[in-house]
Amino acid sequence: MVILLSGCSLNGSKPNPENSNADYVKYKDQMYINEPKMIVIDSTQLSKIDTVSESSTVPKDTPIYKINGYSDNDIIAVKNTNNALQGKMNIDIYNVYKLLKDMNVKSKKLDIFDQKIESVDLYKEGQFMRTLHGKESKQFIALVNAAKTTIHIDSSNAVMYSFLYKLNSAIVLKYNVLEHNNQYMLDYTDAELPSAIGRYLK
Repeated sequence: MVILLSGCSLNGSKPNPENSNADYVKYKDQMYINEPKMIVIDSTQLSKIDTVSESSTVPKDTPIYKINGYSDNDIIAVKNTNNALQGKMNIDIYNVYKLLKDMNVKSKKLDIFDQKIESVDLYKEGQFMRTLHGKESKQFIALVNAAKTTIHIDSSNAVMYSFLYKLNSAIVLKYNVLEHNNQYMLDYTDAELPSAIGRYLK
């Protein structure tokens, strides 16, 4: 199964996150932008290479890490201290940041999005529920990929679920879903998931 991560459309020859609300970190005088669907949860896959000197969201002097198997000229990791999973689970979460290049320079294709999903971990409000394997995980992913109609769910009245796609890689793909009155909305896109997804979340 191929996983595709769509990016934002930016105008101009050189995007400038410093003039926007983008979540960015500067490393080696280069701008790295947060990839919201990508995290690292295994600290043994990380090596400290620097500390944050400038960022829109990350405190100064927070460690910056190289991710095993990937060049720090493409992506880096920074520990996240403001995540629901971080606060409620005995789990360290590291956000992934990708190098932002000029619009006329083609970014290197990361093999993350071509890797087979080995399992899916399900969380409810930060609490681990269970792990899906094999046929069950494939059926679950098919439902997530079937998200279509755009809906709106008020986050103040919703339950937050998180799906962690485990790959043969240091990187994990993360999807957040809001649920209210048996409606499920995929975060980032506001797309509605089929109601059948609910049977995996009981």
